[in-house]
Amino acid sequence: MKLKKYVLATVIFLFTIVSSYSLPVTTKYCSDVLAYGNPSLDAKLDISKPNLYICRKGYVSGYNYLTKQPIWVAYALSPKQIGMKIERKDKFVADPSVPKEYSASLNDYKKSGYDRGHLAPYASMDFSKVSANESFYLSNISPQKPSLNRKGWAKLESNVRFWSAYYHGAYVITGPIYKKKKVSKRV
Repeated sequence: MKLKKYVLATVIFLFTIVSSYSLPVTTKYCSDVLAYGNPSLDAKLDISKPNLYICRKGYVSGYNYLTKQPIWVAYALSPKQIGMKIERKDKFVADPSVPKEYSASLNDYKKSGYDRGHLAPYASMDFSKVSANESFYLSNISPQKPSLNRKGWAKLESNVRFWSAYYHGAYVITGPIYKKKKVSKRV
């Protein structure tokens, strides 16, 4: 079965700086990563509703069966997580928590013209071997144009690590923006 996916226009980073004030708690998932709210709590379209919440050591993924990718990925980034280096292996794999019929595969990216773009970046997840390896699950990946993934997105990820160190922590939510609301089949 061919992967149904949406054309990815760009990807956004939304972040909330952790500071001395507190915001009201609206939802709790996965060790309070979403303590300040669920990004898809009021979602109206099927492509923006997660079918599965996946709790990982370093992040939470709101995964959508229709798009076969995350709607969003959220993580808390503390200064002590930054700068820890686990050897990078670049081993992308399907997430064992996602039913096979709804999971993206490595073949979906072959000759597609898209990079496998991390939503919770490896460099923010390399604080343990488990979290580093889990960052390569396809439930943390969204198709990205190479020029975005390797330049602007990489710079943004680096800036978020800087902001986390500067502001003593950050909550980060990333996700795709779809060009169209309808599903198109991969060629």
